[in-house]
Amino acid sequence: MDRNLRALLIAASLLFTTGASAATLDLTPVSNKGGQLPSGHEVITFTTRDANWIADIQLPVKPRAGDRVRIVANATYPSLLHAQSTNLNVPRLQLSQGQSIDLAYDAQRGLWLASGQMISNYQPTQIGDRIPDSHRRFSTYEMWNANWSRNIYLPAVAKEGDVIAINSLATPTARIAPNNVMFAGTLNIATGDRYSFIYREDFKKWFLRAAPVTEMLVQQGNALTLPTPSKPRTVITLSNGHWVPRVVLPAQAGDRDRITVRSTAAYGSVVGNENTNSKAVTRLFAGAEYEYVYTLETRRWELVSSPTDTYQAKQIAGGNMGALRTPTTVVQFANANHVPVLRLPGGTGAGTRVVVDTRAASSFQVIAEGTRHVITNGELVSFIVDAAGRWQRETRTIDLLLLYSDKAAASLGEQAARARMFESFNLTNQALANSGANFRYRLAGLRRFTALPHWTAIGDALSDLRYNATAQAWRNQVKADGIYYEGTENGCGLAWVRASAVNMVATGSTGCGTIVMRHEMGHNMGLNHGGTVGGGYAQGYLPGHTVMAGNAVPYFATPLRLDPVDGIRLGLTNQFDGVRAMNENSPAIAAYR
Repeated sequence: MDRNLRALLIAASLLFTTGASAATLDLTPVSNKGGQLPSGHEVITFTTRDANWIADIQLPVKPRAGDRVRIVANATYPSLLHAQSTNLNVPRLQLSQGQSIDLAYDAQRGLWLASGQMISNYQPTQIGDRIPDSHRRFSTYEMWNANWSRNIYLPAVAKEGDVIAINSLATPTARIAPNNVMFAGTLNIATGDRYSFIYREDFKKWFLRAAPVTEMLVQQGNALTLPTPSKPRTVITLSNGHWVPRVVLPAQAGDRDRITVRSTAAYGSVVGNENTNSKAVTRLFAGAEYEYVYTLETRRWELVSSPTDTYQAKQIAGGNMGALRTPTTVVQFANANHVPVLRLPGGTGAGTRVVVDTRAASSFQVIAEGTRHVITNGELVSFIVDAAGRWQRETRTIDLLLLYSDKAAASLGEQAARARMFESFNLTNQALANSGANFRYRLAGLRRFTALPHWTAIGDALSDLRYNATAQAWRNQVKADGIYYEGTENGCGLAWVRASAVNMVATGSTGCGTIVMRHEMGHNMGLNHGGTVGGGYAQGYLPGHTVMAGNAVPYFATPLRLDPVDGIRLGLTNQFDGVRAMNENSPAIAAYR
């Protein structure tokens, strides 16, 4: 078996250079009518070209042993190969102009084995236990019995986006050494395990992207304290036949190890908050799933994903909320979905939130710990249990007037122009909620605005809207604290930084995406772009690609949140903490009108 596997790996690297005689099916995106490659062919060559290109390419879904695929990228634009079913074990691989990749299907392993100009295929008997710095863009390190290494060391030198996949069919367990790895988690590799890492130049480290999962069904009984993980990913499932009333996470683990606790059981239980950084209520019920990441710097499990219960106000009998089940509960109000008073329950854990979201014309009251809070139309307000166990109003409201230009409406269509504004607005509030900001925006008005004839760049609109009679009259009418405008002018987005009441204006363009608004409103709230050490904490965090520093993740910079994929802190205390700055500025801005 070892000899056969070795021969297969060698053959995979030579398939397209030995003049194989099998008939080849030559395809392009146009002739294939898409990027899903067909099954039932021994050899496929798929080529992209300019004017004959597609973004996503998928391998055949029903391959046979020995089937082969070659993908050749000749288009100016890159394509993404869906590669989860390959021995590279990553979701997608980018193929740029002039690049190609060869794949052969190994039915025994159920994987496509990659080779070609971008691939380095390694094994212990060839290079030992250290993957060399001279590796290519994508590398595999394969182990089996009699070709095994106790430790595997990742290279010290690499380029942004390089991928290394380590796969084992060996009986003994090996270990991926923490050298050059960003987080030295539980990196044991046993038979059948597959790991993949991606290199990030900003940290000059390898980040874990795919890892084996330990799946556990609990034994029926009393409370269960989970054992220290043996793999980076652990999934615990409660069911009717495998149920305990309480699950407690282990006291220690590898850095950035993850545990997911889920339930399909008809019986309720809880995830204990011992060893976690959260005291919020975490009940398990059918369909519930909680994900935790262990961080070595806190020696605690941090909750990164949890279910949210959503109720309609009319479902809550007498407005009295019962016991809460999830860290965040949302209550929605509307004209036909209304109660005059909503009472929050006592005795729940610190950090538990109730969010009220109202579209009702009539106001209502939220009673929390004996205090009354009046909530009015359009508000999105969060209440949180503080460390003393008392409910507090967590967020204040900043009112925005949204304007889209007549030219945007003519270009996109009226409904599409309005839909873009709604999407931008919702994405902005979602980023604030993700980040722990102490305010939310309320849509005070959405109106079409006639762009002035001399506006050619968004900076023209940014300057003039501060004093435009029509815009300011509308702003005063709806009592908006600020204005956000989107038009067809040249540019992407501009805003005044730490805006005064007069300068509380931000602008965007239909030529860019709907995430522009959250970035420009961050400027209005006092934030600068990221990357300046010693430039104050009111900025984004470039390594985290936060909203003000690349805008790739829906978080403003904060050391209190983790990147959901790579697990890095999304800010540094007193250096990169945009949320802190916005929270300090929000009281004054909320009082502009």
